[in-house]
Amino acid sequence: MHLTKEIYVAAQYPHRKVKLNVGLTIEDNLIKIDASNVQSITEQAAYWRKANAIHGWFVENVQYGSDDCDRYGVELSELKDLLNTCRTVISTKDTSLLPPREGSFFGGTDIDDGYWNNLKYTEETLNKLITEHEENDYNMDISYFYHSSW
Repeated sequence: MHLTKEIYVAAQYPHRKVKLNVGLTIEDNLIKIDASNVQSITEQAAYWRKANAIHGWFVENVQYGSDDCDRYGVELSELKDLLNTCRTVISTKDTSLLPPREGSFFGGTDIDDGYWNNLKYTEETLNKLITEHEENDYNMDISYFYHSSW
């Protein structure tokens, strides 16, 4: 389960305050990247393993109920909703808001330390990600994507 952050950098105009300097060399198999051809940079923003309650939230709130291992765009407002849901469940212990999801490769469905650790990780990670996004003054186009693979 991956949440990626994609930063569009192709339009390097002065008002966007984007400066891109890319260089990558691998000795035996030379890989050369020309910064003028880079369209976007993708980084892993979050990674979960068998966090079935979090996956279930994405399936229901982002993937329109379709659990098909495809890549889905995630709006900042949706990340805020997930963050607020995690905070509510952690503070109230009302796990009905983020119930475990059954299925192959999804891990256990017990409300145990693993469940709570996944929620805490999600809360911390999304809080940092959203704060960074809102403090971004570079006028960059930033997109988020969720992808799961079983």
